[in-house]
Amino acid sequence: MSLADDVKAPIRHADRFFIGGQWVQPSSDAMIKVTDSGTEELFFSVAEAQAADISRAVEAAREAFDDGPWTQLTHAERAGYLRAIGAELGKRGEDIGQIWPRQSGVLHAIAQFGALGAQMTFDAFAGLAATFPFEEPAKPESGEFGLLVREPVGVVGAIIPWNAPVALISNKVAPALLAGCTVILKSSPEAPGEGYLLAEAAEAVGLPPGVINVVTADREVSELLVRDPRVDKITFTGSTAAGRRIASICGERIARCTLELGGKSAAVILDDMDIQTAANTLSQSECFLSGQVCSSLTRIVVPRSRHDELLEALAGTFSQVRVGDPFDAQTQMGPLAAQRQRDRVEGYIAKGIADGATLATGGGRPKHLERGWFVEPTVFGNVDNSSVIAQEEIFGPVLSVIPAQDEQDAVRIANDTIYGLNASVFTNDVDRAARSPGSCGQAPSATTRSAPTSASRSAASSSPASAAKVSTKGCRTSWRPSSSSSRAAPPATRTPFCKGCRTAASWPRHRGRPGGGARTARGQQLVSAGLWLSSRARAVVNSASARVASGRNTAARRQFWKASLTPK
Repeated sequence: MSLADDVKAPIRHADRFFIGGQWVQPSSDAMIKVTDSGTEELFFSVAEAQAADISRAVEAAREAFDDGPWTQLTHAERAGYLRAIGAELGKRGEDIGQIWPRQSGVLHAIAQFGALGAQMTFDAFAGLAATFPFEEPAKPESGEFGLLVREPVGVVGAIIPWNAPVALISNKVAPALLAGCTVILKSSPEAPGEGYLLAEAAEAVGLPPGVINVVTADREVSELLVRDPRVDKITFTGSTAAGRRIASICGERIARCTLELGGKSAAVILDDMDIQTAANTLSQSECFLSGQVCSSLTRIVVPRSRHDELLEALAGTFSQVRVGDPFDAQTQMGPLAAQRQRDRVEGYIAKGIADGATLATGGGRPKHLERGWFVEPTVFGNVDNSSVIAQEEIFGPVLSVIPAQDEQDAVRIANDTIYGLNASVFTNDVDRAARSPGSCGQAPSATTRSAPTSASRSAASSSPASAAKVSTKGCRTSWRPSSSSSRAAPPATRTPFCKGCRTAASWPRHRGRPGGGARTARGQQLVSAGLWLSSRARAVVNSASARVASGRNTAARRQFWKASLTPK
């Protein structure tokens, strides 16, 4: 198999959207062309959503949540659908193996297992139906009965990036469905194929209409999804710039959002680490997806006395990486996803040279490849941590080696960034790695302590010298009183609120709901499962069988409210 093969995209209905359980005609004849990243040739085209199409998808999801059968199902019943969808996706291994490399540049050797990963993700979330505490007793402020209910947020807009669509689709859609939410999946224009595979799976298993809706749109039209008041939550993975925009829009309408944004992660090399082992690990890791990974370790912080040694080792290993056809079993790194992405990476390389960094290897396009969005693996040395290439996310195979005076200075450099997504400490002494982050006066940035033989990003290893300690830089847990009351909630019902990222916990809006009345907003959004907690401190429920149904505005719910408001 090679890029020369005449392969058509293995998707059906590319000229339509999946909305309300049907393949519907778009409102216009606008199409998005998807270019094969390795050949620069047209791979396939899909319909481009306009404002009317986004509105139609939102209406279908809203109706499915408000009036459809989905929210009336038990979690176990919804888990059955998750397993069925996962099984359908599991059958599409070779299809994903064709789509993902041509869209994003990942190696076919990796992409062919994307379907299995998606199936495992859907199965894992389905397993939570039997173990996750969706309802549990709670001690009320007054009265004798309290119930903590984790309910579906409602309609979820899931916006997917182009680098790893199938994994991110699975991790956004599966928990939302289990919780009882309905979803509008907005695929990236560069990589819409996997969204169509999900729609085909939903159709094959007979998912109720409107529970999953799939469209592809560019940024301007996608913003309409974020602004729509009928959408209860936005979950977004992508650039920090786009995330800021989404957060500001959601803030305007007090909407929930979960943002997974960029990174500029550091690898701190301590002076006891074998340099060649560190170089091999870092080079191998950066080859994945051609460095188009938000958690890539691209800032390499090393003692100044060992800087030149590490730079030479990285240049030696990175320059030997075989760049080429992602379908060739001998290839170690494929192309970037798009021409604009290669232009972006080349622009940062030029900036690094202009700023005086030492170009140790790479910096250009592979001479043996005349077509495709390829770039050479690149290593800079003597990089100032305040420089552009050290502070901004490049999203390509570019490493910056930064000298540090000592261990404390290395920690300072590692934390001198607006990002906090990932980091690693390379050492032979795990206890020493544990002490290193603590020397800084703030929370460490997702620190992984790696043995020489373990991958730098691995949090689990068979090696006894490998461990993990993860936290979010700058984030602290505090307590915030309900917006519906000036009194702080009691300890049993207070809500975690992240001061740093403000997305790990948020407050549900008040919503007037027929039969239930306006609901107070003392609760915590569970960001991965699309849930919010509702703490009800009421008088004793006269009927022992009264229970809050998982659905919305049901007779059981109205019975609960009537019973729970009856004085003892």
